[in-house]
Amino acid sequence: PCTHQHILLAAHCRDEGEVGDGRVFRILEMGTYCGYSTVSWCEIMMELLGVDEGNFRVHTIELHPPFHRVALEVVELAGCRERADMLGPCDVEDGVMAVSESSPWVDLVFIDHDKDCYLSDLKHVMSKGCLKPGCKVVADNVIVAGIDDYLDFVKNDDRFQGHRIVEGWIEYKGDMEGGKDGVSICTYTGVAQAKK
Repeated sequence: PCTHQHILLAAHCRDEGEVGDGRVFRILEMGTYCGYSTVSWCEIMMELLGVDEGNFRVHTIELHPPFHRVALEVVELAGCRERADMLGPCDVEDGVMAVSESSPWVDLVFIDHDKDCYLSDLKHVMSKGCLKPGCKVVADNVIVAGIDDYLDFVKNDDRFQGHRIVEGWIEYKGDMEGGKDGVSICTYTGVAQAKK
């Protein structure tokens, strides 16, 4: 899905008082691709939420050199380079290591890279202690890509709450048949519930 999903999530963060409280709000994006989402996050933080550019960072990771080069240009042209850490080309492990050196945790994770790696890379980010309690975890393309292992995990692991799927259309197919997709959104609590 597209920019309205970013707006929905940003508005949710604003309503819960997580944005604009004077500290740096950090977004970790796995899968920069051409930089579209990176630019969207930057614009929404500035325009919708009225957050000063010094009070947020988008840390975005891209594995593939051609995509990384294009994304650098797109983010630069959009005027967002000062607000985005363009990590790459590198894998998630190296990217997360770089992010953790600049900040102990992130407030929002946006997963939109290799569909086979959603679950393993989320677990890696968790193992490094990068998710603070209250962190929003968002995964794109969960319907069209059939990412069942990831969905089973966030639905059944009690460290995650409020899971829902927001349906929309794949941005490159419009309303064509088979173009329906969804974004998984949940909140990481960091606390496992006691078993009864």
